[in-house]
Amino acid sequence: MHDDLMALRMLIVGPPGADRDTLRAAAAQAPVPLELLEAETAPRAAAILEDGGCDIILLEDSLPADDCLRVTRTARSSATPPFVLALAKDVANCAAGAIGADAVARKPAAAAGVQDLMRACVHTRFPSRLLIVDDSPTMRAIVKKILSVSRFPVEIAETSDGRAALEMIARGAFDMVFLDYNMPGLNGVATLAELRRAAPRLKVVIMTSDNNPGVEQRAREAGADAFLRKPFYPADVDAVLYGLFGLQPPAAGALQSPDTK
Repeated sequence: MHDDLMALRMLIVGPPGADRDTLRAAAAQAPVPLELLEAETAPRAAAILEDGGCDIILLEDSLPADDCLRVTRTARSSATPPFVLALAKDVANCAAGAIGADAVARKPAAAAGVQDLMRACVHTRFPSRLLIVDDSPTMRAIVKKILSVSRFPVEIAETSDGRAALEMIARGAFDMVFLDYNMPGLNGVATLAELRRAAPRLKVVIMTSDNNPGVEQRAREAGADAFLRKPFYPADVDAVLYGLFGLQPPAAGALQSPDTK
């Protein structure tokens, strides 16, 4: 994520719990200026959305399903719909898709987890800086086209070899790299090893057309955060990005009411 300032508005909907102060503190330390709005009820949330809108909505898991649905319907009617994130203690059984949420995240139990959540929220609206490294111009063009339709905003740079990638990363800040496994010169695994030393927090996705099942294992052992086997499609890339941001795509089905969880 680059350093240009861009203010975002986040709306938290639901009865305030013991963790609300932690959320407020984490919002104050977000990587971009974050204006935090709060609404205990769906009608109050709808009024805020109709009055000035917001960029991100967090739905507390204590909010009844019907109220969640009312909030998301109001949000979807906005000229620029916000990204709606459902918070849940039990992520596996949270059918966020049933209430129109874009993603679900585990409700953090510690302050560090709340800070990670704030960073993930910012990534849903503020472009991540992404570097594509592949010796094939055709493949780079395909990956750029796929990323252009992702539900997560990205700013893309590209290069054809590992050495050039290391130089670009040394000169500028990147959030993630999509790195080809088989390249002449410094191959994907060798480049990844250098990246892990130079930029240990950088997210790295290895791409390959090699069908050998051992390739993914070697890539992950070398430190890859995710793996894509060519050919891949927009849904595959979005699934990877959800995971890199610590989010999960919404599951379909009926949402359980709070008293049956």
